[in-house]
Amino acid sequence: MMVRAPALLIVPGGSSHTTLPELIAAAKAKPGVLNYAHGSAGYQLMAELFNETANVKTYGVPFKSATDSVVAVASETVQLAFVEITSAQELVKSGKLRALAVASANRIAVLPSVPTSAEAGLPGFNAYVWVAAMVSSKTPKAETDKLAALMTTIENLPETREFYERIGGEVMRGGPEQMRAFQKDEIDLWKRIAVKAKIEQQ
Repeated sequence: MMVRAPALLIVPGGSSHTTLPELIAAAKAKPGVLNYAHGSAGYQLMAELFNETANVKTYGVPFKSATDSVVAVASETVQLAFVEITSAQELVKSGKLRALAVASANRIAVLPSVPTSAEAGLPGFNAYVWVAAMVSSKTPKAETDKLAALMTTIENLPETREFYERIGGEVMRGGPEQMRAFQKDEIDLWKRIAVKAKIEQQ
């Protein structure tokens, strides 16, 4: 387990929705009217998890990439999106986008004024993009252990933590066993959301 970064809920800089409760209230007032951009199935699933957690109904508009999704929100083509922090932070700082919440338990250093989901009124809504190192299941345990130890050493370097912080991420701690359990939980969660939202599994 290496690094994870929370998703950022963005709306256009000139949106009438200035807080997460305002957005949720608007979505509840007009079910199925608000739309969200998504450049991949992962961000679509995050938006559907938001629909479930907030008990609202917004609908997805697919784009070719995460970057296209960010541009669509900034240009007010769509009302909201869940995106990675690195793709949106400069536009948030410039005012072209407004970040209503970061989907994590803690605020992030690169956008310290953006509240967490819980602080913004939606406790329990957490969604991350994450990175892990993997090898073939046929790799001998001795080699796997050696690689895991090397990755842990890299994670503990100050420059690694500083780099992760700059991109809005944080170190994920855990070796092969923890990764296996984490991955199972992720698969169970997102498969459930995909089935509920009728998203074709790939």
